[in-house]
This record gives sequence, C-alpha cells and structure tokens, in this order.
Amino acid sequence: GYVTHLLGHLPKAGEQVQIENYVVTISQSDGRSVQQLHFRKLDEATAKKPNAA
Repeated sequence: GYVTHLLGHLPKAGEQVQIENYVVTISQSDGRSVQQLHFRKLDEATAKKPNAA
C-alpha cells in the first residue's frame, strides 16, 4: 500500500520509486495488487540526489 500511495497509482512490474536511500522496484503485479517488491540500497552519494531512481 505504501508504494502505491507514493506513486499515486497501482504500479506495474518494472516501475521504480526511491524511498529514502532505497530504490524499490515492483517485481510482480497483477493489475489489482503488488505481489513482490525488490529493495536495493543506494550508496550515500546516490541517495542524496533527487530522482536518482
């Protein structure tokens, strides 16, 4: 629900959003809900840049 709230829509597989120092990639989605997310931690320099994802 949190990622959907941040994006403002139900994300499709492959979409990404940056949450603090993580890039969250939607791995699986069926059009009604998100089934799987992948979190990748960014290094400090990358995390400070806006829209780094």
